[in-house]
Amino acid sequence: MVSHLRLKFPTIAVYTVSLPLASFIFCVLWSLLFNFERATFTHCQVPNYLPSISAAIGTFSPQKYVWQICVAIHAVPRFLVVFMYYSHLSDILYKDAIWQFLASFIFFVQAAEVTSLLGLTFISSSENFHAHEACFCVFMITAIANMILLYITMKYGTKQRSTLVQDLSLKYKSMFGTLNVSSTFLAVYFYFRHNWYCEPVVYTFFALFEYVVVFTNMCYHMTAYYDFADQIITKRIYRETLWKSHSRRIIQELLHSVGTLLKVASYNNASSYSPGGRRQGGEESRRKSSLQVRAHGG
Repeated sequence: MVSHLRLKFPTIAVYTVSLPLASFIFCVLWSLLFNFERATFTHCQVPNYLPSISAAIGTFSPQKYVWQICVAIHAVPRFLVVFMYYSHLSDILYKDAIWQFLASFIFFVQAAEVTSLLGLTFISSSENFHAHEACFCVFMITAIANMILLYITMKYGTKQRSTLVQDLSLKYKSMFGTLNVSSTFLAVYFYFRHNWYCEPVVYTFFALFEYVVVFTNMCYHMTAYYDFADQIITKRIYRETLWKSHSRRIIQELLHSVGTLLKVASYNNASSYSPGGRRQGGEESRRKSSLQVRAHGG
């Protein structure tokens, strides 16, 4: 017997994006409330009022564990979306070699983005700085590349007439992609300015634009809500009907055996305490006592 679990993709998209978003907000707020001095410390020892992302999600407990758990859970549907985009782009794009190559290239870019996110999440800079740095660089490059390429292919390479929902998706892709790229350059600028001049509050602006980069990245991925608005994810659940029939018969036989044992036990208890049983026991005891008296008398 086969049953099906049916989930609408928009529901999956909301929960998938909500996990890292909620954990990110929790990590930043918890760091500000309970680890403010250590989370906002800089090597220049200049005033700073916001923790960097690496400090908020990878240094203190319980923040790093909350972030790791949520990212690990959300990675499963993220990989599902990667395969869905590949299938979707292969269908809607022109059959020219360049567009089909872009569909395959975007697949590898998206897979690398999710994989590098897992890498920089579970490999902290304190444990292995070079591996963490490599994962961070790959994540930033693939995230920006995905935003640009996905927007270009879906706007200029499709052979289908766009719908209102698709136009809305492209509008949000353009808006959040532009904000993300601009915030990335601003974050890099403030980061190097802080390291070069050690000016007060500059590192705070770096952290702030880091937050914007993360938030706009999540919003961009949320546009899959519109790209697959009519999709339903179906999961087949197989159930063994033979096992169900066998298990039902075994349970019936066990119940019958237990009932028989209970009847036998109750019958034995009743016979041991019956008047006949007591009388028979009394006669045997009197016979034994009389024999003992005769033996002594003899």
